[in-house]
Amino acid sequence: MEFVSHALARAPLPGSTGGTKFHNTAAARFVPGSRRFPTEAMPGRYGTQAPPRNLARMITAVHTLVYADDAEAARAFFRDVLEWPHVDAHGGWLIFKTGPSELGVHPTSGDHGGQAWSTPQHHEISLMCDDLAATVAELKDKGARFAGEIRDAGFGVTATLLVPGAGEMILYQPKHPAAYDI
Repeated sequence: MEFVSHALARAPLPGSTGGTKFHNTAAARFVPGSRRFPTEAMPGRYGTQAPPRNLARMITAVHTLVYADDAEAARAFFRDVLEWPHVDAHGGWLIFKTGPSELGVHPTSGDHGGQAWSTPQHHEISLMCDDLAATVAELKDKGARFAGEIRDAGFGVTATLLVPGAGEMILYQPKHPAAYDI
């Protein structure tokens, strides 16, 4: 077994028959037949505790799911209107490259201006742009539809995009610092 003490190593992957591939090790040891970290304690600098890992480097992407009543219409919208590059996983099941992303975690309840509020636990997908008015105009020219008008939501200027077969999605120009490019 090989111990690696630096964040990025070039070494044969477990079970490989030669060649090398870059992979993130973050001071972990390889476990034959697995790319997971061992559960037993590792000797050395960290005593009986596992070494710290930089999970941000271990996660390679965020895979977002859109559940649609009409999956074909939603896929056609992302492919033809938004013109997102994609791969065909099998038989027309398209997976789209969505570009940079960021993740925000919001509370399910709180107080805002003396008003208590709450919302059920859920997840949302929002699309971001640099110039909302221009993006909305361009999307409308390509046949996209919106519910309501552009409005200031505090965190940004928003529009509600209607995704065929999949409901609404917020499109917004953020006022907050963006994290997708750090």
